[in-house]
Amino acid sequence: QLTPLLEAWLAEAPQFAPTPLLELPIWYAGEDLATVAAACDLSVSEVITLHSGVEYRVGAIGFAPGFAYLSELDGRLALPRRSTPRTHVPAGSLAIAERQTAIYPQASPGGWHLLGRCPWSLFDWQAAQPCRLALGDRVRFVPIDQPTYLAEGGALGVTSGGSTGRPKVLVHTRAGLQAHADAVHERLAIDAASDRW
Repeated sequence: QLTPLLEAWLAEAPQFAPTPLLELPIWYAGEDLATVAAACDLSVSEVITLHSGVEYRVGAIGFAPGFAYLSELDGRLALPRRSTPRTHVPAGSLAIAERQTAIYPQASPGGWHLLGRCPWSLFDWQAAQPCRLALGDRVRFVPIDQPTYLAEGGALGVTSGGSTGRPKVLVHTRAGLQAHADAVHERLAIDAASDRW
């Protein structure tokens, strides 16, 4: 009795509205790329080909503002999260865990395996639409080299607690930190003046 009802429900199930394909440039030079290749019994080149050869869908947004969970990762690349999370993952880091992949939209702690970097900002809290990715969006990753990554606006920050387990330090210039602090202070003053608190 239940089978006909399920078949009827599936036939009427809403479909994703057509969405354009968003191609994100990726410099595949992540701290865990070689480790992932070894764990999956693949070459680095094969990992890049498998990861970039799939069209993904945004299934959820969470964990951090703009953090889009993309699925489904090729099963040959499926690995559990790192046993020891990093205390600092740079913004734009492309990562995998289980059957999902994602790009960290801002610097944060994280326990996924890092495969590369995207030079584009995926979250801007001052924009009318802060998240570049939305539920249901189609995404494909396009491999690029380091010069292209830098030309597209990418930065060469490093993680804290890399794959070797030795702590690393992210270096900022004093001017850059001061500019960021000034922008945050200005935004807080605007919010306070407009009674948004």
